Amino acid sequence: EIHTPEFLQDWYYSHLLGTYPKSQIGLNILPPIIKDHFMIEDDYFYFSNRKSIEVKHFLMARQWKDFFWLNKLDDNGKQKKVLDIGCGMGHYLFALDSFSVDGYGFDQSKFAVNNTPYKFLKQKMWVANATDTNFKTEEKYDLVMAIDILEHLNNEEELDKVLQNMVNVGKQYFIFSIPFIGDPNLPADPTHHIKQSKDWWLTKIRSHGINVQSAPVEFYFHDQILIGFRKEGELII
Repeated sequence: EIHTPEFLQDWYYSHLLGTYPKSQIGLNILPPIIKDHFMIEDDYFYFSNRKSIEVKHFLMARQWKDFFWLNKLDDNGKQKKVLDIGCGMGHYLFALDSFSVDGYGFDQSKFAVNNTPYKFLKQKMWVANATDTNFKTEEKYDLVMAIDILEHLNNEEELDKVLQNMVNVGKQYFIFSIPFIGDPNLPADPTHHIKQSKDWWLTKIRSHGINVQSAPVEFYFHDQILIGFRKEGELII
């Protein structure tokens, strides 16, 4: 009896006709018991708008190939190798492959790796967490990439593990894409946990023995990209 007959009638018809006011909620806030009951797989929705390759993947891959000479042989006469940390469904790997660059990658999402649209890349992709020791690989890579990955880590302790792993498997060059404080993309994604300034990131990465600096201005998205190298005293730019 707390509602009037008029309200109840409006309530009934608005539900019946689908016009009752509603708001969208993020699946990440749903309790696990609800996700399990309705068989909701977080990664299915997370990658739902990340399934398709974009022009930017090719543009950036081409720049990286030319800048780091990735299509050239290394000092031992072998083809250079690239490792993509958190490769998702493999869009950057596919773009690099189109420019004859030998790329490999891993992601913690089994869904992403198992559902890559690039079936020929499956032998170059594996499931692993970025904090796993050496990323579960015995290989060394000429370029190690962390594109929009590090800010998703839960805390600074995990970040230190990942940066050390990058040093362990990286021969020489590194590239990072990170939204810094002031970038509207940083607070827009609830899965961004590490929110720091550009200077903070530079200091943190350098503390692991990587000489890191801002990307050249001609780089796409150069405001959020950092490039690093291991050889002491060597300048890229």
